[in-house]
Amino acid sequence: MNRRRRSLPVTIALGLALVLGASACTTASVRPPAPRIVDLTRDAGEGIAAVDPDRGVVVPAAQLRLLLEELLGVHGTLTVEMMREAASGDSSLRAWMDGLAGNTAELSGAIGLVYGPDGARAFDQLWSFHTQFFLTYADAVRVGDETAAVEALEGLEDYQADFASFVATATGGTAPEAAVAGLLETHIGHMIDQLDAFHRGDLAASLALEDEGHDYLATIGTTLAGAIAAQDPSAFPGAVDTEAAAYCSIVGSEVTSLTDSIIAAAAVRQMTDGELPQSWVTALGDHHRASLADVAAALDLDLGSITDLERPDQAERFAAELLGAVTDPEAEIQTAIDDLATLGVRLAADGDPAAVPAAIRDAYATAYRFAHASRRG
Repeated sequence: MNRRRRSLPVTIALGLALVLGASACTTASVRPPAPRIVDLTRDAGEGIAAVDPDRGVVVPAAQLRLLLEELLGVHGTLTVEMMREAASGDSSLRAWMDGLAGNTAELSGAIGLVYGPDGARAFDQLWSFHTQFFLTYADAVRVGDETAAVEALEGLEDYQADFASFVATATGGTAPEAAVAGLLETHIGHMIDQLDAFHRGDLAASLALEDEGHDYLATIGTTLAGAIAAQDPSAFPGAVDTEAAAYCSIVGSEVTSLTDSIIAAAAVRQMTDGELPQSWVTALGDHHRASLADVAAALDLDLGSITDLERPDQAERFAAELLGAVTDPEAEIQTAIDDLATLGVRLAADGDPAAVPAAIRDAYATAYRFAHASRRG
């Protein structure tokens, strides 16, 4: 886009206007402001220690990669569901917003691990407002407010430039500004496009874009970890693309895709009171089976007739297949696999969005533990 972008202070001012509903010409007919996800009172740097130049090893680069991939994957899943709920006017929206706000705090904490409290605060401000712009856009789509939708997209464009500048400065140029801006542009496109597809009733396209977006967030995590490691190899030693990290990344990505399909099915049923168009039933079923097949391929399993983890009998068989692929599993691994296999059953049974963030984190943790326990060589 060729328009002149706003500076950071004006970008934040636009964010505040969208969050608080500020306007120079308010009238009684103006619709209520979009729901607010930004918490201006929270100090993202609280409890984060200043960076010690002689701190030694913090975590290996590969472990930092997996941490960022996990947190960004949770961000993607929760953002997608929050936007769908907002566009549908569903009463469970607040639970998704709370989950995303918690994920933002965790991401800010991870950045604080690298850059200290000031870095965490700067990241948190930018990141929080970009989640608000996504929410504002979805709410505008719900009511057909084209002006508010355009303003949200403009805010995301400014965020893209400002955040790229922040990352390039923080990493000392090991993550070039133009490259980061390109990564963010693609991420934003995935989130906006999946919501537009959902709103027009094309659930299959929305689910496909969600998958594509999730995989791309893993790429962003790897890129950021590589730049951080290159900037400070003594604190984050080693390569980000080790064999173990690559295997964990694949397993984590595929298991999260499967989790996404279960969450989407539960959320859509709740939004529509179970009255789904046949095209949506087909799209959800196809996506779930494809995700399960991808997990089987990633883990080299033959799942046979297992097609639905929301059925307890199939969930138990899935757990048995996973456990059989691990040589001499420890009790911790067995418990983790059991938790993963029953994830779909738990989500389907309670239908509580507030439980989803923890379930996603459990899925990631399980996937990584399983990957380490079962990887070849």
